[in-house]
Amino acid sequence: MGYRSDVILAIGPEVMPQFMVTMAKSPKARELCWADHDEMIKDVTQVSSASKLGDFEILDARSAGRFRGEEPEPRPGLRAGHIPGSKNIFYGDLLNEDGTLKSRDELVEHFKAKAVNLDKPVITSCGSGVTAAIINLALD
Repeated sequence: MGYRSDVILAIGPEVMPQFMVTMAKSPKARELCWADHDEMIKDVTQVSSASKLGDFEILDARSAGRFRGEEPEPRPGLRAGHIPGSKNIFYGDLLNEDGTLKSRDELVEHFKAKAVNLDKPVITSCGSGVTAAIINLALD
C-alpha cells in the first residue's frame, strides 16, 4: 500500500500547478523513465473470467452513481453500470483534500471497510483507465 515518494510526486489539480512551476524553473533537463507492465493489462475474456470465478478483486474507480448506472457516462457509447462482482472504490475517497494519496493506514482501513480482500490479485477499472490507476497506486 502507498507508493514510493520518488516515483509519484503528486496527484490532483491543487498540487500540479506547484509542480509545474518547480519544473519550469529547473535548470536541468529531466528524463522520464518507465517500464511496460503488460501483466497488468487484462482483456475482456480475462475480466469476464475473473468476474465469474471470483479469483480477482475487481475494483471500479468511478463514482457510486456511475457504478450503479444511475448517472450517465460522460462519453457516448459507454454502457452504464458495472462489471458483475466488482466493488466500487471511488478514487476520490483515496485522496486527501489537497489531492495527495492518503496514508497507508487510511488506505488499508478504507479497503477493509469496502470488504476488499487484499490477498487476492486485483483488476481495476473506470471509464478510461485514468482514475483506475489511482487505485493501483493506493494498493502498491
